Amino acid sequence: MAWGRGERLFRLAPLPAAPALIAVPPAGVATADAYRWWDEEGRASDGLANDLEGPVARHFPAVSDALRRLEELGADRVRMSGSGPTVVGGARSEQHANELAAGIPGSIPVSAPA
Repeated sequence: MAWGRGERLFRLAPLPAAPALIAVPPAGVATADAYRWWDEEGRASDGLANDLEGPVARHFPAVSDALRRLEELGADRVRMSGSGPTVVGGARSEQHANELAAGIPGSIPVSAPA
């Protein structure tokens, strides 16, 4: 877990392996822009969330679209990764991950390790 600007780290226990989907919008988000947007909005979230997600999604429609589409398709724990634009969603099974991938062109289903 990281907080601050990512310089303060705390090691968490590993999460259980689970299938997921990685959606990568076609254009990148500059990390400097993501932090500048966050600085301008001055909002922090509580709990296990990505504070950059809101500002990036508001300035970068492809991230907002990927977040919304994964939720519409029934993905769990949908979040933007890092400063974006990659979005990750949990799947109930490998079949569900493949179904999610079919609904989002260019996405990558990830299997749970055996």
